[in-house]
Amino acid sequence: ARVSAKPGIFWIDYQTMADKNLAKPAMTLNAIINLLDHQKAMCESQIAFQTDLGIFRISSFNLKKNLLQLPVDTKDKVLSVILESLYSRIDICKDWFTENIKRLELSATDIEVFVIQTKNLKDIEKKIGYYRDMLRVIKEMIEVIKKYQIDFKKNYITIFVECKNLENTLVNQIMQISDNLAKNQEIFSKEIRDNSIPNLIKECTQVLDKLNDSKFLDIKNTSALQELKGLESKIQSFKERAKKLNSFEDVLELNRSRFEIISTLNEVYSTRILLWESYEEWFQIVQNWRDSPFKEINVEEIQAVVEKYQKNILKIRNKIPPKNEILQQVENDVKSFASMLPIVVALRNPKLQKSHFQDIEAEIGTQ
Repeated sequence: ARVSAKPGIFWIDYQTMADKNLAKPAMTLNAIINLLDHQKAMCESQIAFQTDLGIFRISSFNLKKNLLQLPVDTKDKVLSVILESLYSRIDICKDWFTENIKRLELSATDIEVFVIQTKNLKDIEKKIGYYRDMLRVIKEMIEVIKKYQIDFKKNYITIFVECKNLENTLVNQIMQISDNLAKNQEIFSKEIRDNSIPNLIKECTQVLDKLNDSKFLDIKNTSALQELKGLESKIQSFKERAKKLNSFEDVLELNRSRFEIISTLNEVYSTRILLWESYEEWFQIVQNWRDSPFKEINVEEIQAVVEKYQKNILKIRNKIPPKNEILQQVENDVKSFASMLPIVVALRNPKLQKSHFQDIEAEIGTQ
């Protein structure tokens, strides 16, 4: 803001006056009010209502009236912007302190609550300085407003006092919670290391042993795929628990567990699912092709499907015991079908005429 020493010259950026990043706002407000009041006093003392120049009398009544009103209007506008900004900031502070007091009210009775409370505490500690500074600035601004006896909504004085009480409550709460978390950290660290992680590994090992049962590689086990799919939700829950435990370890400042058992479990499970799905799907797809009219066969689609199952076979081969009957049947049939593809492509040649098909039928002895 800039106010000239000459009467009636003002330049004020009102939005800058209300900006939360304005340096020393209370000092700035005090200086501007002083200057505007000084401008008004200068107009009152130095500008006459009329002036005599020889035989002429010049009236300056309207000029003086306008110049007297200009600093008053400017001051009113500055205060309007500042007061609305202060009311808004007081509301913001009250909401923030109230909300974060509630965030720390949880009692760390178990590891999950402990982790939530630790994260909340770190977040609050990171931000509280900003809101405490805001309250300090509000206090300084209110003191300037009181100094000049400017009207300030009484209810906002009450809310400001409430904000100061909330600030003290939160600061004390932070100190208390910090002490409690420090005491509980070793307890929960031990719980994670000695119970939660070993229990998860034990459960994963039990499911892995079950998956390695030979029945899941036996072609006679018609319910194998259904049984495997029944384990999907359990394996997914293991992954989620491992992820959660890693997040607990981060908060407790422990080294992250790698849970290699879950990677192994997932690989074994995925391999067996892929084996059985390839077995059931492939023979059904081939049967559909054989039942379709020859003219409706899409050669490009067949080639893409054959390539997909060839890749599936490669993925499975080195991850199960050799000479598995399920894989062998699929692999042999895929190879057999793939070897016939060039014939299918040739017979789908649009240039073949009826006479060509008659010659082919005569050669192979069938229609």
